[in-house]
Amino acid sequence: MTALRLRSLSRGLGLNPRRRAAPGGALPIVQDGLVAEWRFNEGAGQVLTDYTGNGHDGQLGSTSGVDTNDPAWSAEGLVFTAAQSDIVVCDTVGMSGGAARTVLAAVKTDASTNFGVEWAGSGPNFTRYTLRNSGGNLRLEVAGAGYTSSLGLSAGSWHFVGVTQSGSNLNTAVLYRDGGSEAVPTSQVIDTQGNFQFGKYSSLFAGMTGAYCLAYNRALSAEEVEQNRQVLMSILAARGITLP
Repeated sequence: MTALRLRSLSRGLGLNPRRRAAPGGALPIVQDGLVAEWRFNEGAGQVLTDYTGNGHDGQLGSTSGVDTNDPAWSAEGLVFTAAQSDIVVCDTVGMSGGAARTVLAAVKTDASTNFGVEWAGSGPNFTRYTLRNSGGNLRLEVAGAGYTSSLGLSAGSWHFVGVTQSGSNLNTAVLYRDGGSEAVPTSQVIDTQGNFQFGKYSSLFAGMTGAYCLAYNRALSAEEVEQNRQVLMSILAARGITLP
């Protein structure tokens, strides 16, 4: 059967070829544009592995050896303690400037509801791009300018959070939390050059537990984001984690 004929049949059945059901009827993680997949399940060591094979592994702490900035492995994932400046640093994950992107993560807030994932700024002309908590609500921030959504975050609870960014302005972003979403109205030019990192925003460090994260070099659709949420709910249930 030709590829053209297969695509035609897929459309006729209402299926997108990249999102066809896996054996047993379960949908897979969306693969189109996936550049990094961190499962947070190594359990030990100094490396947070990128399971796509693209080499975007993360380093625990500020050095390749054991140091006080290392988050701690747990059965759920990696535990970041703000008081100890815990952090995981990757490379740029192949995204810089105003490139389109998507980040989806399963995180548990600490008692103060903090968490942070970001592309760090680099030099005076480049901007930091941060997905974080702000007063109990999900916020997307670029060099201090940003948008605090009405998507609430509960202290000590697991959440599926994410952002899709289709253009080089912040106002092309959509925020996601636990099946809900909110468009970002704030206008701000994006120009990131720094590395992607967990457990920090700006000069502050965040307390959280991370259990999974996906990064894409394009803006996923709402349907694709929801598909990934459903997949992560199933994957993490096996680790005793319940996502809303």
